[in-house]
Amino acid sequence: MFFILWPLAIFLLYQNWKDKYVFWISLFLIAGGGGSYFYLLQTTVVPSLGSSKALVDFSVVVTMYGYYYAMPYFFLMSAMALFRGKRWRGGLLVLPPVIFAAQQGVQHLRQVDVESIRLWAILYLGTACCLYIAAWIKETEWLPRRNLFRLTMIFLPINLWVLTKEFLYTNKVVLLDNGILLDNPGWQLKGNPVELWLLLLLVFYSVRYGILGIKVRIERQRMDSSLRTISSGTTLINHAIKNDAHKIDFLLERIENHARSGNIEEIPFYTAQITQVTRQLQQMSEGIKEKSDEIVLVEQETEIVELIEGVLQGLEPQLTGKGILVERQFTCRAYVRCDPRHLNEAISNLVANSIEAMESDRGLLHIYVGIQKRRLVIDIADNGRGIDPANQSQIFDPFFTTKKHSNQNYGLGLSYSYHVLHRHGGMLSLLESRIGHGTTFRLQLPKQRVVRREPIQ
Repeated sequence: MFFILWPLAIFLLYQNWKDKYVFWISLFLIAGGGGSYFYLLQTTVVPSLGSSKALVDFSVVVTMYGYYYAMPYFFLMSAMALFRGKRWRGGLLVLPPVIFAAQQGVQHLRQVDVESIRLWAILYLGTACCLYIAAWIKETEWLPRRNLFRLTMIFLPINLWVLTKEFLYTNKVVLLDNGILLDNPGWQLKGNPVELWLLLLLVFYSVRYGILGIKVRIERQRMDSSLRTISSGTTLINHAIKNDAHKIDFLLERIENHARSGNIEEIPFYTAQITQVTRQLQQMSEGIKEKSDEIVLVEQETEIVELIEGVLQGLEPQLTGKGILVERQFTCRAYVRCDPRHLNEAISNLVANSIEAMESDRGLLHIYVGIQKRRLVIDIADNGRGIDPANQSQIFDPFFTTKKHSNQNYGLGLSYSYHVLHRHGGMLSLLESRIGHGTTFRLQLPKQRVVRREPIQ
């Protein structure tokens, strides 16, 4: 198994070693692969080496200790990183494996007294399995929840098998000169078929759903998305240029007719119309560029309620003009580390969309700010016309729009807002939308960005 697990771990570390979960799960795969490495070498290679086996023998001992002492710790740390609960400190958790490994090395370097480490190893592995399940249960977003389910399906069966075979039904492992002595009283587990099935399960999920194939899948999706974006943007620009070119041809024709007839008083009117058309094209080009450029954050501490009030104040003419009531539900004043300009623009886009979706003198805009599951949550809800279910999966795609005035609406507002939240490590999602009943968007910022919070006075 090590010839599959070790390359997989190296691949994951190479792709994203800064991610805590990737870091710990890669160490777990390395330690887990060490179990098959030391067993294979000790039973097949070491007996045939004779006296020239010091280096191989050293690697066998190291991987055996890593398998029994380090693997439970690495798996628990990966589960804690995945669960994202309180700021757990894993420093003290390393003490039991280090102390027991040092003690065993002093007493008898070439053996592992599994019986003496059984309690904490079972506690570590069992707790980790529970945390995987808990992380899956508590996740409410559909896509992360699906990915957590797959991770749980991969690692729980493997670790339950290791827990049973290596720690419950094994008392001692001793490296002999010509093999391995396993002290397995009672039930003798036949591991090869089960371990082969678990390995195939790991490979299947990895390739099919994205651990081994994650880079290929991401790059393919990114390429497809880029091509769709370029195609949509080109179509939009071509459509606008074609329409405006027809307008300019028509206006030039009118100017030419008036010039031939000597009616030059009307010409300035048509030249002004041409100037307006070209200005609209320039504004469209600048608008597309501004919201298509890479978002670079300039962060500073910002109070969210104050930022939202600034957005509402800037849109006051539209709110008043349509007779829209604003209902505020601010449960706290949260100070967050963010880029206020980009976040202001993202919230403005959502509020402006809500204003446009609501009928005059019947509109109600509801804005909620609060802390949920240690995340800062901002809900923007309206009682407008709602989003057609057929379009809901496309609303964050660049250049997608159902608005009639395509010269003013480029379909970039929601896409831009989505990427602003993503750059902040947060999320923008469509919480609910029903035709004729309204729409609710949810903005979430991670707990790491919340500097402090104060009660509403």
